[in-house]
Amino acid sequence: MRNSDKRIVVCGVGALTSLGILGASTEEFWNSAKEGVSGFQPIHEYYASKKIDTSDKAIKASTIAPLRNFEPARFLRADFLRENRRLDPCILYGLTAAALTMEMSGLKITEENSHAIGVKVGTGLGGGLSFETGLNSFQERGRSRHLYNTVQNVMGNATAGHASIYFGMKGSSSTTMAACASSAYAVTEACDKILLGRAQAMLVIGSEASTSPFIIACFDSMGVESGALSRKPGGSLPFSPDRDGFVMGEGAGAVLLVEAEWARQNGLKPIAEILGYCENSGATHMVQPNPIEAAYGMRQAIADAGLTVEDIDYINAHGTGTPIGDQAETEALWKVFMESGTSRARKKLYINSTKALIGHTCGAAGILELVTTVLALRDGFVHPMGNYDPDPRCISPNGHAEGNKLAIITREPVRAELRYALSNSFGFGDQDASIVVGRL
Repeated sequence: MRNSDKRIVVCGVGALTSLGILGASTEEFWNSAKEGVSGFQPIHEYYASKKIDTSDKAIKASTIAPLRNFEPARFLRADFLRENRRLDPCILYGLTAAALTMEMSGLKITEENSHAIGVKVGTGLGGGLSFETGLNSFQERGRSRHLYNTVQNVMGNATAGHASIYFGMKGSSSTTMAACASSAYAVTEACDKILLGRAQAMLVIGSEASTSPFIIACFDSMGVESGALSRKPGGSLPFSPDRDGFVMGEGAGAVLLVEAEWARQNGLKPIAEILGYCENSGATHMVQPNPIEAAYGMRQAIADAGLTVEDIDYINAHGTGTPIGDQAETEALWKVFMESGTSRARKKLYINSTKALIGHTCGAAGILELVTTVLALRDGFVHPMGNYDPDPRCISPNGHAEGNKLAIITREPVRAELRYALSNSFGFGDQDASIVVGRL
């Protein structure tokens, strides 16, 4: 258990996904997720609409989960957009999710409180699109004015810097990069700052814009053992016997984490509580998860929360839809929740993966799934994943007894009282993060 009497509450959430947005005035994303709606689109149809010729690129991935009709002017101040006309999409996505979050929280930044509030960002590739376009421009034109904004767009801390400036937050501002676990790591590190008394509140953002043909081709070239993109029509099928890889998604999420007493003093309304967390390394393989260490991280997060495995009602799994990844995660879940010597007879443990609906948003995934977890607890609702049955090898890893199965929710949603939940994120580099959330 943690050595601190401070509590950390969530006072605002925001999301920008292929299913729509989430903020103070709309829950488009969550309402679609509850209905099991998919944000996927055939990849060549998407590229054709963007006038991108991929005929000679031999991209085999079938599906993509892009943002639709994104207009920054709907969410961000006109003066900011006038001064920053060529921002990378990763930055714009992150600032949009942050603006939605701050609006929901109702927190006003003043000269008096600005140094107590910091920014933490998680991203996997940052301004990867700007790097690609900058390199193409250099190859065509050499040094030119077209490269003027490239450095400021590519640098990993760009979103954090812009967010601090945009909102006037003068506390710590930095970026964490841990591949697909980046924004989950950002959450845990932001929590550390609050528990240490180095911040009273942290705006945490996860953002990714990785749908360019070059980035898609890089992932598309990876084999099954490394987590390739799905080549089947319809895309990602987490924990399905027919899964063959993930769907590349894009978007951003954000949460405002606040020390509980400071939130009360400032009139903020908490919607959930971060109870515990753990970040650790599998220390085994760059792209294949280690189920033993993933299980260790989950146990540590639950212990940090002062709970037992019996207390957890719901898990938003990493669940990418890759054959090896899903198998490793369910083996880890089995070790924690079925081999622990405890009984699940008192209640069921429900498991799903939001990537089934919005694809794998890489560095933004951890925080988007944390947002989903908060909403699941609030509403007592576990969203479905699709019209398929889970793989028997996932619900009973390694051929365990027929009577003991992991309750992976696929076809139908579940309505149940959910008190405590766990959100998992695993990244290339064998980096794991598990976060325990409690309903208020």
